[in-house]
Amino acid sequence: MAKIEPVARRLYEGLRPYVPKSKVHEYDNEFASRKMFTSKFVKEFFPKYVNFNYWIKKPKKEEDIRLLNYFIVEVPVLGVTWTKLLNYNSPKYLNKYRIKDNKK
Repeated sequence: MAKIEPVARRLYEGLRPYVPKSKVHEYDNEFASRKMFTSKFVKEFFPKYVNFNYWIKKPKKEEDIRLLNYFIVEVPVLGVTWTKLLNYNSPKYLNKYRIKDNKK
């Protein structure tokens, strides 16, 4: 079983732009104060700061949809484990699965 820390760190970095500016300091401090990351912490921490229902409809970057979907769909079903959706910022992965712009 994969450790939860790399998953928690990827979520922390990827979801930070979606935290309201007034709560970013609190978000950073609470995450940094943790010595150990558990599934329970991950499931409670991120919804506390990120409004997933709002941002899934209006992501800031199109590649962030994978990260938001990971938390909304895969965490409740599979738990906090490393999956392909967490490789969202890998250039190789993005080039392969990038959503094509249909504007001409």
